[in-house]
Amino acid sequence: MISKLEIRIKSIHPVLILGFCLLITTLVTLLSYRTVHNRQVERLNQLSEVVTNSIQARIVRYENSLLHIRAYFKTDPQISRERFHTYIQHLQTTRSYPGIQGLGFTKRVDDEDLKSYEEQVRKEGFPDFKVWPDYPREVYFSIHFLEPFNWRNKRAFGFDMFTDKARQEAMSKARDTAAAALTSKVTLVQETEEKKQPGFLIYLPLYSGKDIPKTIEERREKLVGFIYAPFRSYDFFNEIFSGELATHQEIKIEVYDGEKNEESLLYTNDPFLKDKSLQTSDFKKSTIIKSFNHSWTILTSFRKSHTLFLENITPWLIGLIGSLFSMLIFWVFHAARSHARAMEVSLTRFNALVANLTEGIIIAYPNGDIQLMNKVAREIYQFSSPDEVITKREDFNKIFTFKTLSGDPIEMDDRPIGRVLKGDKYSNYELEFIHLKTGKKHYLTYGGTPIYNKQGQLVLVVVTVKDITYKMKIEIELREALIARDEFMSISSHELKTPLTSLKLNTQLFKRKIEKNSELSSEDILKFTNTIDHQVFRLTRLVDDMLDVSRLRSGKFTLAKEKVNFCDLVQNALEEMKPQFIEAGYTIPTLINQKEAFGLWDPLRIEQVINNLLTNAIRYGRKGEVSLEVKIINNSVQLAVKDHGTGIPKDKKERIFNRFERSTDIHETTGLGLGLFLSQKIIEAHDGKIWLESELNKGSTFYFTLPLLR
Repeated sequence: MISKLEIRIKSIHPVLILGFCLLITTLVTLLSYRTVHNRQVERLNQLSEVVTNSIQARIVRYENSLLHIRAYFKTDPQISRERFHTYIQHLQTTRSYPGIQGLGFTKRVDDEDLKSYEEQVRKEGFPDFKVWPDYPREVYFSIHFLEPFNWRNKRAFGFDMFTDKARQEAMSKARDTAAAALTSKVTLVQETEEKKQPGFLIYLPLYSGKDIPKTIEERREKLVGFIYAPFRSYDFFNEIFSGELATHQEIKIEVYDGEKNEESLLYTNDPFLKDKSLQTSDFKKSTIIKSFNHSWTILTSFRKSHTLFLENITPWLIGLIGSLFSMLIFWVFHAARSHARAMEVSLTRFNALVANLTEGIIIAYPNGDIQLMNKVAREIYQFSSPDEVITKREDFNKIFTFKTLSGDPIEMDDRPIGRVLKGDKYSNYELEFIHLKTGKKHYLTYGGTPIYNKQGQLVLVVVTVKDITYKMKIEIELREALIARDEFMSISSHELKTPLTSLKLNTQLFKRKIEKNSELSSEDILKFTNTIDHQVFRLTRLVDDMLDVSRLRSGKFTLAKEKVNFCDLVQNALEEMKPQFIEAGYTIPTLINQKEAFGLWDPLRIEQVINNLLTNAIRYGRKGEVSLEVKIINNSVQLAVKDHGTGIPKDKKERIFNRFERSTDIHETTGLGLGLFLSQKIIEAHDGKIWLESELNKGSTFYFTLPLLR
């Protein structure tokens, strides 16, 4: 058989599958790209933070060195050159403060003290010393001490840094704020034309006295000079990054004085790369740091590397592989669809064959599970669609059960599919089929055939089923009709014979008296006519009941409804039946009646029902008390007729309203057994309900209700 997957594949267009796979590939590619991008951005942010933290930590470290020197000057304001040299040497500047050009002191010299200052320095062993540049001004700030006093720093000896605008701004800011200040980008006077670098300086003001002056005027007046440190920017930053070689090589670092532009570039690590062909990627991070109220812009970016290249192409490799995989799936579905279409032709032919069969077809797997059930079989098993068919054999047998025609239960292995699984090939296997949920019963006939492969293995179970319920119903009805006919003949012959025998005996007796010329008194004639009238009444009732049954069967039973008072009907019926109660030895029944209860009913038929119930009370009441009670319940009127007679056995309660059914044996009482049957039909025809309550040897109560007129 063809699997559901093969059948459904043909409905899926391969282009849709391709589009779906490409969509998934695109989404995965974009997600991968975003993940790689975010990871690289996060990595760059981390590296940028390391760079900025390293720079700020180094600046703070050098500021502390200037504070130490200023504290030293506070302890000894007249410090000599030799002692300053010794102190700086003790600090081990090169090792403790890598990247610094030197540590120095620039001294404030007023115009009137300039000559004496220069003479003093010359006497210390510097005969050519002179404060420069040489032009008159009110105050001079000469580089007095600078260690290490090497050849490069000697070039700055005596230089008045206040004459340079950038230096002057930083020195003035340090003087007025009493805090360290950083210059903008400058060229140190120590520089030569060889390996020239940009630079910057840090100034820390030195005031006379122990305490720092509070006002700007006092600070300007008491200013002695500046403790300062010059830096060559490339030496400074390379020393910072030399301990982080991986970072140094992984990213490009650019430091700008203030905003980014070509003239403000302080440092870049590009000139120091061995492979200058490396270019930066599109990932860049700009960070502004502030030191001593001066800002630097730190620009970091990834360099193009093999690792970065592999990370960047990973999303596109995923996209390429995903696209190739999508094409592969497209080809597989295309081939499968072509195969499914070919199978569809075979399936269509098979379905046409199965669908046009007049019998139900059930095809099952070798384990007994249902594989296919045609429309006829589904209708028999009460499945509205193929999707509702229960496939599992165990579940199938939980919902349906089978019995023999004689009512005996059938084990699972002897059911239609079970027999085929055992290898049986059969036909005309008639069973009673019962739907356990709905309770519906059907009579079915089965045929079963096992299908084997070349190796003799069971591969399919084929079962045919046909609903023979109508046929069985006709047979059952025919049997019931024959039984009813025989029963009717037996009852009617008995019931008709009794009044006829009485009529015959009384007629013969009356005839003999006439033949003997015997005198007939009026009492004898009245007794004879009463007997004849009573027997004729019985015959009439019997014939009327049989006619009513005939009308019901032929559908000609009609009602002549009119507006009547139910209470009057009960009263009239009881009045008519009083002579019979008296004749049978009963007291007159008690009646609990209502004033009025109007409805649309056939009065003759309702009286017929009441008469039937009262007649039964006379027959089976054992001369006990009989009572009638009329009640109004909701929108209905109810009559209850109660006797204290034989009662009705439990096994007869359910069928007491059937035709020819009586509570006692045929020969124990009179009547055809049609009274309650006709009463039920009459009440139901009026949209009412009739029922009974009975206890054996204690009596019975018959109830019926009729709808009131609204």
